[in-house]
Amino acid sequence: NILERIAGLLPGQGPISVFIHHNPLHSFEYLPFEEAAELAGQTFGCKSFLPEERYREELKRGRIHECDINAVLEAELGERADETVIANLTRHETWRRILVYGLPKLAGQTLAWTLTETRALTKFRVELPSSSRQSLGPKPARDEAQRVLALWRACKRAARRCTPRAAKPPQQLMWHRELLRQIADVDVDEWINPVLIRVTSAYLDQGLADWAMPRRERGLFACFLELYQHRLARLCQPIGDELQALVREEFDSARNAWASIEAALTRLGVPQGEWQPFLLAESLSLRGFAGMVHQFESRPDRVPAFPLPARLVDFLAIRLLLLCAGLRHAAARVGFSGELSEFRAWLSQQLPARQPPTINDRAWPLFQLAQLAGLGAQSIEELDSAAIDAIEQEIVDFDDHARRRLLHLAYERHLRHRFFDALVSQQPRAHLAPHYQAVFCIDEREESIRRHLEEVDPEVETFGAAGFYGVAMYYRGATDASARPLCPISIQPQHFVAEEDSGQPLGAGERLRERWDHISALVNKNIHLGSRRARRGCSY
Repeated sequence: NILERIAGLLPGQGPISVFIHHNPLHSFEYLPFEEAAELAGQTFGCKSFLPEERYREELKRGRIHECDINAVLEAELGERADETVIANLTRHETWRRILVYGLPKLAGQTLAWTLTETRALTKFRVELPSSSRQSLGPKPARDEAQRVLALWRACKRAARRCTPRAAKPPQQLMWHRELLRQIADVDVDEWINPVLIRVTSAYLDQGLADWAMPRRERGLFACFLELYQHRLARLCQPIGDELQALVREEFDSARNAWASIEAALTRLGVPQGEWQPFLLAESLSLRGFAGMVHQFESRPDRVPAFPLPARLVDFLAIRLLLLCAGLRHAAARVGFSGELSEFRAWLSQQLPARQPPTINDRAWPLFQLAQLAGLGAQSIEELDSAAIDAIEQEIVDFDDHARRRLLHLAYERHLRHRFFDALVSQQPRAHLAPHYQAVFCIDEREESIRRHLEEVDPEVETFGAAGFYGVAMYYRGATDASARPLCPISIQPQHFVAEEDSGQPLGAGERLRERWDHISALVNKNIHLGSRRARRGCSY
């Protein structure tokens, strides 16, 4: 089932009353950590590692040592480490210099500005290995600007000698939203997300709203169709007219959420082979709310007050109706008058053709690498086209993602060895038995307290244990409105424990405390509701 696979990638945290943490890699736990981080980055559209500059800052302040980088490179390259890449530098040394000193990535207009408005063609790089600095000439030198310019021109001639490179094709499928953003700077999510957030929030309300959405037992999709087939849809500008027409059509067809999704996919022209990546992209565009709806569906026992019949399929059906309305409005804006199923293909044709890298774009990384290797203009001129091709391919293979991955491995290696060194340096306790023992929950909040206690008092022995002690239960206090699970989120309790009133008459102190709790609850309720109403609320 497509929706089951999508649901596994959504956030899985429980309500705030039982929330401890959320592992964003919970869907990739079958993979080694590094592979999981990279795949999650591709799936969620985020960076798996820090920028290169951050790692080099850590290198300068000693958080990473060059021995860490050397060790990581040895493990990564293996037998390839001693192969010559440029001049007399091995691949190990070439990669090491790139990791330590960087290979600035510039192209297009940014590169043109750098070449004309900075001192990139009059001064060698400030940070260079001492051997490279000596090979390039003393600093300062009167003719440094001439030597830098000569090296740049030699790199441009070298780029002309090697095989031309084609434009890099896009790595991922492009949907309507991304195409619109690139062509017309229009983001349909700015129109549809506010509507979807309001509807979902109102439906999932747990008693905080002044007015509850009527007849929520019908489900999220049915409530949406009932509300937005009328004039309420026209308030959702600028897509109000398109939305009302689509909702009325959907209401009259009497389709359920599954059929509505299939009809929307057909309306949008998404081929069946692309349904899963398309629906995943739409779910992740508002992943917090999608994950919340799925939690209502899969774990109604964790819902604080009202376990409503929320379903992920309803959420996606509404999302696609809003998307169709937004795309119809966007099509009119950009001058497209055909069927919506043809809109994506039309947008793809409007994209400017991808241009292959220019001579300057190709010469720039060679120019930077030549400085790191200590090569002057004459050395570059002596390289034949095959050697230039090999160097350029090496730069392409060792791209910024590969560099950040290795720098992160070096970062973690340093921390790991610091930890091992600390363990080895600890002296054994003089007493066979500890002075006292302490047991802590294994969650992150208490692990730090546990380690601190061990550090300040070597005579203590600590243990980590699951805070629910292996007894997963639903617990309801005497004054609680409903039971709540006391166990990790991945476990569904099989036991129920309820606190009951003893029935004994209350003493004076207990009656006073009960009265005070009642007054406090009324005050808190009025503050909460009053701050959200026009008469007593505040605007900032």
